[in-house]
Amino acid sequence: MPYDVGDQLRERQLGGAGHLGQARADEVQPQHAAQMAGRVRAQGELGVVLALDVRRLRTGYVIHATTLRRGAYARLHTETNAERCCRPVVPQRGAAVANIQSLDPTASPLDYYGWELRRQREAHGLKQGQLGDIIFCTGSLVGQIETTKKVPTRDFSERVDAALGTDGLFSRLIGLVLRSQLPTWFQPYAEMEAKAAYISTYQAQLVYGLLQTEEYARAVLATGMPDDLEGLLAGRMERQRILERERPPLALVILDEAVLHRPIGGDDVMWRQLAHLLEFTNHRWMCIQVLPLTSGEHPGLAGAFNILRFEDHPDVFYTEDMMSGHMTANPETIKEASLNYAHLQADALSVKDSAALIARVMEERYADRTERDPVA
Repeated sequence: MPYDVGDQLRERQLGGAGHLGQARADEVQPQHAAQMAGRVRAQGELGVVLALDVRRLRTGYVIHATTLRRGAYARLHTETNAERCCRPVVPQRGAAVANIQSLDPTASPLDYYGWELRRQREAHGLKQGQLGDIIFCTGSLVGQIETTKKVPTRDFSERVDAALGTDGLFSRLIGLVLRSQLPTWFQPYAEMEAKAAYISTYQAQLVYGLLQTEEYARAVLATGMPDDLEGLLAGRMERQRILERERPPLALVILDEAVLHRPIGGDDVMWRQLAHLLEFTNHRWMCIQVLPLTSGEHPGLAGAFNILRFEDHPDVFYTEDMMSGHMTANPETIKEASLNYAHLQADALSVKDSAALIARVMEERYADRTERDPVA
């Protein structure tokens, strides 16, 4: 029995191809694909079908359509085809039954994500491999995310939302999931950082986390030999999304000059990291200053610290040691920390001179002597 070409389709934004559904091999044949051209509709007008591609899988066919309106994505989603194409398979007596790992959705944001992904997938009558075909990944990856063995990405979440029509559910969940991958002791600070209107930070050893490139962050996090490096890295990258807001926090960053000379990850990684810092030179909400080595003794010798200020919350002072972080809203501590930060700002180079120093260190210490684009 071929597809009913009059079936309702749902349109979703995802790439330049539309996925028109999946069926068992005995229910759709390649010659039936031509019948669908020009007759595709999806809550309005999906557009003229320019090309149809039928790809045979072990269990059936997957049909992709390229439409005139690029960016259109459609998936067959009707009761008749759900019953026809996605009927649950009941194992016969004596047949091997897969071991389905049970999940407690209340255990963690990652567990809830995996539980909800499985629930939504099964509600749509899809196997892991079928969902993987729709969102262009492997069924194994879908299974690993469902069982919390892998941390999902934001791109994966957006594709799942588009494929299953979940109205942004997984795109909303992913931020919570990624933040939960941060060390437990660091999570309270990350939550406060995300709400801050003003961030003042002095960094003595490393580039501030919100300004780290992914490869620099990977090198830093790998030094602790974590069990889940990818999860920690994803959490750190997620923190940086606050800088992409329409009105991000005003961030004042002071880096000790030693940060520029410490070759984290090697010369190439450091070159790109310093180039990334220079991208903020004229940023409206970010000021980066370098405290030169010639400053001698200064109030930051005790180590890095952050001050967070809020529109409707007391200021917070944060510092950390090797094993944990410490936050306080004690007024006397905030007053002393603010005074120390003011002294550091006075001793630091101007934003313009700091950028010039960063560029000079890039070229003198980390520039590839072959071909490299000059720094403006």
